[in-house]
Amino acid sequence: MNFKISKYCGFTLLELLIVLFIIGTLAAASLSFIEQDDGQQRYTGSIQRLNLIADGLVKVKDHGHNSQLISGFVFDNGTLPPIPSSGSDSIQPLIALNNSWSNHVANPYSASWSSFDSYVPKYIKTDGTVMPLAQHAQFKGYRGSYLPSSALDSDRQFRDLWNMPYILDAPSDQSFRYTLGNVLTDATTKKFESFNASVTQETSMAQWSVALGQLAFTVINDSGAIVTTGKKVSLIVFDNSSALPWQTYHFELGELAIDETQIHGFGATTAPTWHHNAYAVASSAIISNELTSIEVNSRRIPIGSHLVVVIDEGAGAGIYPVVANMQVLLMPSSSVPIITLKIG
Repeated sequence: MNFKISKYCGFTLLELLIVLFIIGTLAAASLSFIEQDDGQQRYTGSIQRLNLIADGLVKVKDHGHNSQLISGFVFDNGTLPPIPSSGSDSIQPLIALNNSWSNHVANPYSASWSSFDSYVPKYIKTDGTVMPLAQHAQFKGYRGSYLPSSALDSDRQFRDLWNMPYILDAPSDQSFRYTLGNVLTDATTKKFESFNASVTQETSMAQWSVALGQLAFTVINDSGAIVTTGKKVSLIVFDNSSALPWQTYHFELGELAIDETQIHGFGATTAPTWHHNAYAVASSAIISNELTSIEVNSRRIPIGSHLVVVIDEGAGAGIYPVVANMQVLLMPSSSVPIITLKIG
């Protein structure tokens, strides 16, 4: 039997090209898949970090037993974070205290920010007198960092997972907007293919403050004697951006018969006439304003713990006893806060 052995063996050039093409296609597909998967992971992680900014500003945590804990920059400082006067990292106030911060756009001045400590509230009278209320010390001031240390890089910067800073967008004294940009430093190349638009989140007024006009006050005369006029119901608010970090909102209480109850503020038939006394940075003096009904409803009180007192300004020069007091905790997006004060 004769066998014919072919003198040709192996693959033709065409076959090799086809194999190489298939291998290249598979490799490219794998690399594309890996790249998209990496981009998706970076995007997801960067969005999670975006949420950390919101928590750094205002964080409400359920504590069980129908109670909630609240923390964050606004809770401690009574205001939104300042706008850094220099530097590209606009989230820096959530990382470290800096006494050279510029204040909000509406009040562009430098202020010395207080570190967290026990501070004596200061009641500010209409005539400019500042009266310390030494028996009612409150823990206030900057106690950052308000971002977890694990989210900061070696230079203590807070960046997305493409190593780019988040953007503080359209800053104001009412809201705090922060953005995860969708392009790289060349401003044209997308961070990954399906990331088509920047992602912006905002901590709005409803999340960081309560309207002054939404507060309801119930004042009870439990003293066994008539409470005469001249008493002021006063809300004392800490504002760490001011050189004198206290503001006073007050209205005058009418005469109270024995065991009488008066209701003022939200839901009351007659709205109180509010005054606002605060430190005026430009003149280094105390300003006193009677608020219009529109201003009362637009003026925002920061969430957190505040001192409310009934103070007797008619007791005599230099003697202003507190006849009722309480600490009130204002929560974001809550029902109408009802503040009950008992005199006696």
